[in-house]
Amino acid sequence: MPQPSVATPPPEERLTVAQKTAFGLGFTGNTLMGIGIETMLFPVFALYLGLSPQVIGLAVALPRLWDGVMDTVIGTYSDNFRSRWGRRRPFIVVGAVASGLAYALIWMAPRGLGSSGLTAWLLVTLIVFWTANAAFFVPLEALGMALSKHYDERTSLMGFRSFFAKVGTLASSWSFWLVEKGWFGAGQRGAIIVGAIWGVLIMLFGAWPGVFLRERADAAAPPAVKFWHSLKTAVRNASFRRITLYLLFMAASVSVSSAVQFYTTLFWVAQGDSKLTSLLTGAASSLNIVCGMLSLPLVSWGARHIGKHRMALVSAFVTALGGLLSWWFLTPALPWLSLAVAPFFGIGITAVYQLYFAMVADVAEEGALRHGVRNEGMYSAISNCMIKAGLALSFALGGALVHWLGFTGNDIRPTPEMLGHLRVLRALLPAGTAALAMLFVIGYPLTKERLEALRAQAARPA
Repeated sequence: MPQPSVATPPPEERLTVAQKTAFGLGFTGNTLMGIGIETMLFPVFALYLGLSPQVIGLAVALPRLWDGVMDTVIGTYSDNFRSRWGRRRPFIVVGAVASGLAYALIWMAPRGLGSSGLTAWLLVTLIVFWTANAAFFVPLEALGMALSKHYDERTSLMGFRSFFAKVGTLASSWSFWLVEKGWFGAGQRGAIIVGAIWGVLIMLFGAWPGVFLRERADAAAPPAVKFWHSLKTAVRNASFRRITLYLLFMAASVSVSSAVQFYTTLFWVAQGDSKLTSLLTGAASSLNIVCGMLSLPLVSWGARHIGKHRMALVSAFVTALGGLLSWWFLTPALPWLSLAVAPFFGIGITAVYQLYFAMVADVAEEGALRHGVRNEGMYSAISNCMIKAGLALSFALGGALVHWLGFTGNDIRPTPEMLGHLRVLRALLPAGTAALAMLFVIGYPLTKERLEALRAQAARPA
């Protein structure tokens, strides 16, 4: 089996640590947005403002559908945008500032609006927020795809992206805790102050890559491309379809089992002790993030030496192994042993996202070499739409499975049979979906050697 060569990037393709850090900080801003919303939305609007959780769920879902549409619009528009600052940077800066302002506004709902007024406030502010987020996030991803043409340098860049995204996840996961501490006032008042602080940080970190990075000269002003032609070239790319399906199944391996994992921890490991469950869940989340961050250099090293698609297989295997081991590691006899599963998912899923976005950059270049179309924004938009749709369906399926097992209502008394089925699902759901994901990268065609051959072919005179 031929092994990928490990070569130092030529000077024109090498990115400095400062450039990679600037790119990564944008994703710190992005995770402050997304995870901050997840952490604070239900507590603030249900607990402090009294809005029904079902209404909140609907008010959250509709803007995300709008968000999916906006991804493709922004992707195409930024692909065809021309300015003295390039195609992507103006969107990144304006989108980051607008996202920070909209984020802060969400929590400022006036008292006395009533249920209908609060619902309208939440709908409008979330639509504004996710529109601003699309204007920021899609061009940022597209910018990253075009910063370097070097196969391995792209993996390194996406490692920085993943690291700084994890930093944002760690910080924003404490949002509600900061509100509850009461340092900034009680209830909604505290949420308004914390939301404003996060809003400023979102603007600062989000705008950073737009201010301090420069687009490549050969990527700043390519020929314009029409929407449907851009969409068609991306969707018809076999390599893109394969890695996107790989990502969908890997994301599903975590999201489908998330509801099952919670109930397994609560009713099997913690034997109904909600306080112990909260400690185990929080500790597992932190361990997951830290292990993922520590694994990033190893993933980059592996991708350089055995190829990205082979490392993608390794990451899927690690995730599947974590699922299977949960059958033994999740036990009421040793509740804290359940934390031993977290590193498998932290390492596996972090590697998946690092490798996927590096591979999408290769795929976008393949499309440009084959068809003469530079449409990184469209690839980014389709990726995000598919991820969002897949995650939404996965969460819905996970909830349906838990309901089907009989875990419904406020007074749940699980039988041994229910707990047995729950444990089986906790082990087999992530293992099975990760195994299916592996099928899409076995024999993956766009290797480093194939991409270099396409470049050489394109460089030859007609």
